[in-house]
Amino acid sequence: MLMAGIIWIVILAGSFVWSWHLVGNSMMVLVENEAQSLLEKDLSYCRWAAKHGGVYVPTAKAFPANPEMSHIPNRDLVTTSGEQLTLINPEDMVRQVREPGRKKYWLKGHIESLKSLRSENAANKWETGDLLEFQKGSEQAASMEILAGQPYFRLMLPMDTDEGCLKYHTGQESAIGDIHGGISVSVPVATYLSQAGKQRTGLAIVHVLIGFLGLTGIEICRRLYGSSEMKLRENELLMRAINRSAQDAIVMMDAEGRIFYWNSAADRIFGYTSEEVIGQNLHSLLAPWRYKKLHEAALPKFQHSGNGHAVGKTLELEALRKNGEEFSIELSLSSVQLRGRWHAVGIIRDISGRKRIEEKIRQMAYHDSLTGLPNRKLFTDRLDIALAQAERDQRKTAVIMLDLDNLKEVNDALGHDAGDLLLKTAAERLSAAVRKSDTIARFGGDEFVLLLSELKDKEDASRVAQKIVESFRKSFPIDMHQIFVTASLGIAFYPDDGSDEASLVKNADIAMYQAKQAGRDRYQVFKKG
Repeated sequence: MLMAGIIWIVILAGSFVWSWHLVGNSMMVLVENEAQSLLEKDLSYCRWAAKHGGVYVPTAKAFPANPEMSHIPNRDLVTTSGEQLTLINPEDMVRQVREPGRKKYWLKGHIESLKSLRSENAANKWETGDLLEFQKGSEQAASMEILAGQPYFRLMLPMDTDEGCLKYHTGQESAIGDIHGGISVSVPVATYLSQAGKQRTGLAIVHVLIGFLGLTGIEICRRLYGSSEMKLRENELLMRAINRSAQDAIVMMDAEGRIFYWNSAADRIFGYTSEEVIGQNLHSLLAPWRYKKLHEAALPKFQHSGNGHAVGKTLELEALRKNGEEFSIELSLSSVQLRGRWHAVGIIRDISGRKRIEEKIRQMAYHDSLTGLPNRKLFTDRLDIALAQAERDQRKTAVIMLDLDNLKEVNDALGHDAGDLLLKTAAERLSAAVRKSDTIARFGGDEFVLLLSELKDKEDASRVAQKIVESFRKSFPIDMHQIFVTASLGIAFYPDDGSDEASLVKNADIAMYQAKQAGRDRYQVFKKG
């Protein structure tokens, strides 16, 4: 009975610690997603404003003419009605957009720089260290901080200089691609911590009640049954209770690798009944073939000492269901000695649902939400790989910048929903024009970028570009309308026109604007000078 009580307490303690950990992880995922979403939105505002030359607002006390922008032509304008307007830079626009959220939701945000022109953009000690790390290649910085006596989650992303930003940073000697600063947000986590605390309190109460009931049952059984036969019955009842209450699979393996115990949760997770698996080799039945050699090598040590590479650890692995489906599990493994022989006890949780959610989050982080195409971050990763391969194989790689002609007229005439449908259809038409090994990315708005690798010669890229131009001359059926929208393309080649992402994208963009100036509906290869 003492052993049964110990096993019961160990199982409940393990379940409680595991659940406590998961509540904390879930809270941090929610906080990080909120912070990431806020920063991505701010960066989208900033990039849009920079791409379109800035935003003009009525001159007022809140928006005086910015002396740091006095070098910009047409900084101040007067409308036909006599109203005075002044140009604000993208960062000031983001700061104003943030203001309602700061007051209503206690959000804290900051745009910072090591070479700030304005005092409000100066980096503090925390930000200075992370800005230096950004210059070394770091992609983000995050931490938990206490601000004004309250806990906050702080996230900061780097801000690089693109062509549209140069005119706002002349005093900082910035070049395209430089990390000129960062943008950060601090999200209050008191509400999240409160909810997590309530969940953990509930978990503690439930586990205490279950533990008390289980121990009470064990004590009642001990007092009712004193004979060896009744003790066996007692153990059977105890195991059945554990079997029914456990939500995770509990599987025991003997020293020869055979399944010794199998609870009802294991039935549900793996699809086998206990009658089908007891006495069967565990790894032959449940483990993918690639784990077989590892198991065979570890078994002799486990038989001798009860130790092994996985004993006492929690691992994420793959397992097999009865139907042959491979799925993700979280395995917590321990060892126990019964009648002088070592047995392994595994608590197994099906985490395939969690893995699907994580994959969805990764999809959102690396793909455009409208078209499903790779975003700039994923395009950059693939371009780095393609350039390394091109350098090794002495092959050419092409970057093609594509811009839809007259998308604004479609939005104005039919609305942004029709414009979104047009962008989706354009993405599908682009995908049909290239190889599966090529990459098509959407940088935003009506701007697409193509990566063509392993080219035999430049004519390969020209043929693809001409194919795309011709395909876009066909009408786009959108909401009962036949819309005609052409495309202008610019091509830059590695290594002729650049050796890195910044130069290749910049030169392809220059060639694309040359195609527009030449009449649109065509492609243009970048020419130096």
